[in-house]
Amino acid sequence: MPEAEYVRFKDGAGFMIRGRVPVEKPKSALHLRQSFYIISQLEASRWGTVQNYDKAGMSAGPLHVTAVLPAQGKQGMLWELLARMFDECMESSENVRALHDALALDGWQVTRTGSLVWWKDGKRVDMETIRTRLSAVNGLVPPEGWKHEAAKKWALLFHKAFADPCTYMTQELYTIDWLIRTQQEVELNAYTKYMAKKMSVRDATNYIQYASGIDMGEDLHLAMVVYHAFSVNGPAPALRALRAAMSEKTAEGFAKALIKNLGTTSYGRWRDTPDNKNRYDKTRNAVLASGYWNPERVNLLMPENLK
Repeated sequence: MPEAEYVRFKDGAGFMIRGRVPVEKPKSALHLRQSFYIISQLEASRWGTVQNYDKAGMSAGPLHVTAVLPAQGKQGMLWELLARMFDECMESSENVRALHDALALDGWQVTRTGSLVWWKDGKRVDMETIRTRLSAVNGLVPPEGWKHEAAKKWALLFHKAFADPCTYMTQELYTIDWLIRTQQEVELNAYTKYMAKKMSVRDATNYIQYASGIDMGEDLHLAMVVYHAFSVNGPAPALRALRAAMSEKTAEGFAKALIKNLGTTSYGRWRDTPDNKNRYDKTRNAVLASGYWNPERVNLLMPENLK
């Protein structure tokens, strides 16, 4: 039985369940598959890691997509991922069916387009109703009592579904699709400007899904993997860092500038610090541990200490 740990976080509280099976490193040389792996090492390195303590209702998957977006007062991307899991895995996975049926018992349905709606009238479920049901009022699960147990039940249901091997490829492909569709115009301009194989933006739209790091060019490959690893945590500041680096003339210059821009940004805990407890160093360590890149090249483009 997985352990559901009760956690207090800022003004929220709820459960954390850590997965047991590590996300396996893809042997594939594809740029986006390696991007997915590095992201997973930063966000959720074990399949089935879920939480409902941070006022987002529930977070799950390698991207740690959320049930709700409290700051925006709307549903999060968790339901998009669940829609795919229900479509692709429900017939073969008891755990995925159990989650589907539990939502149905509460009167909810996940549409094929990724929205959580009421069975009765098809209307979208509002943010606070979702959060209260999956965790508690205002995302503050009490330390004991029936609501404590109900929030734990939901965490366990999500954990078991996301830990089921049947869902692994669905979760990976969803992450890759998200990487492709976010900030697509600016990212494609960067790819086409610095790619070793010159092509139009139109051709690159499909090419990057199947490009290896070697075909793309090692410097661009590393820089954009690092960019994606930051972007999942903060799309807007990562995009600013990308735009600022695109004045460089060479792929090497672009890679150095982009990585430095990301590692010197004050957003969250991105900035490189002497204690190494920041996103820059965590990403750098994940890159080196993956073995995908020559360590000497990593140290050149992503040095241990930024100046």
